[in-house]
Amino acid sequence: MSFISVDYEREAFVFRMPDGLPVYTHYSFLFTALFITAPLWFQGRLSSIVIAVALAAILFLSILAHELGHVVAARAQQARAKSVEIGLFGGMAHLEWDFHRGIAMRPVALAGPMVNLGLAGMFFALYWLAAPHGAAEAPQPVVPFEAPAVLSRTLLLASILNLGLGLLNLLPAFPLDGGTIAQDLLGGRLGSRRATLIVGICGLVLTCIGAVVALMMLLAGTPIFAPLSFRQNWRAIVESWRDGPRQPPKTPDLAKSSKVVTFRSR
Repeated sequence: MSFISVDYEREAFVFRMPDGLPVYTHYSFLFTALFITAPLWFQGRLSSIVIAVALAAILFLSILAHELGHVVAARAQQARAKSVEIGLFGGMAHLEWDFHRGIAMRPVALAGPMVNLGLAGMFFALYWLAAPHGAAEAPQPVVPFEAPAVLSRTLLLASILNLGLGLLNLLPAFPLDGGTIAQDLLGGRLGSRRATLIVGICGLVLTCIGAVVALMMLLAGTPIFAPLSFRQNWRAIVESWRDGPRQPPKTPDLAKSSKVVTFRSR
């Protein structure tokens, strides 16, 4: 990776992967990291603060790994990656390919969540391996700092974090990867319009459920970040309904020789 610079127009830090792929990290990601690790910061112990900092870094790397999973899967089909962005609502991988040749969307969408589920398994395996050495005991409030316990708790929370990222992105809602997968699965049998309509309705239901769960967890003192998009799912429903059964599905305004698609992780 190259030197980190600042893109004032995008309001983001930017660095490049070894292959030259630019990665933009927006300032707003700091709020997401602080929100998710908030319970650790308020515990007021050195061990909890160390875990919070480590977990924020792991969150960033996990989202980046998720997006790079999309990039690798797309490149396997001769597609190109324009950039990766990480911000308030997760990550985005901007992909481009030959419009006339097309690309299989399902494996590209599935690659991101699979990376997170794999990371969840890896972190849990490391946590389990640390148990025989006494590192699996959670730090006690009376102990200011215990390195083995800090490592153990960090590994466990990292496993839970990646498990949540993987499962969340598999939900059938826009603009999550699960929405793309469900739309692709249903589109072959029901058509693009009906598939989009069904996924949009599922997305609205899941958005309402997610809002209730997030509120309950916040009141319980354990905030979670589940930013499902009501607006995008509602727009998908309205546009699909407006097209009507006799109209072909709308295609985005794209260049004649290429197609650009954004894969977003939450």
